[in-house]
Amino acid sequence: MLFQSDLKWWADWGNRLTPHEGVDITFYRYSKEPSVILSFDSTTLVPAVADGVILNICDDFLGQSVVAKYPFYNNNLKSTIVVIYSHIKTQTNLKRGMEIFKGQIIGKVADTSTKKSKILPHLHISVAEILKAIPFDSLNWSLFGNPKIANCSVNFFNPILI
Repeated sequence: MLFQSDLKWWADWGNRLTPHEGVDITFYRYSKEPSVILSFDSTTLVPAVADGVILNICDDFLGQSVVAKYPFYNNNLKSTIVVIYSHIKTQTNLKRGMEIFKGQIIGKVADTSTKKSKILPHLHISVAEILKAIPFDSLNWSLFGNPKIANCSVNFFNPILI
């Protein structure tokens, strides 16, 4: 599912109530045989995209989310730019405030086979600008997924363009 899409790619293939705030990744081509299309499963590892700091780890409706701040995004801005890795099962040693490093495995894609939603296992990536001081434990889907609250506190960007 692409950024700002209002169309679902799972279950009833209907419309979302709010535009999609990130990018979902589940299908990929096998490099040795480009005609073969594979999909993520619960063994798919999720690496950190760069060196950063974990601001929060929270539950989401398919697994967990890791909210991480990356220093190279904060070019004298009064706001904070974060990457949100969602629908994963995080590594047990991850903690809020912990440094993470590029390529470090932060989790695996969550097993969604037991969920009623019929959503395939996938990695959801969001990039967001946090516009005001918000306690780190409030950086979760109660904030991100609620447009009435989030529009005053959070701007989402298309991860593909960053």
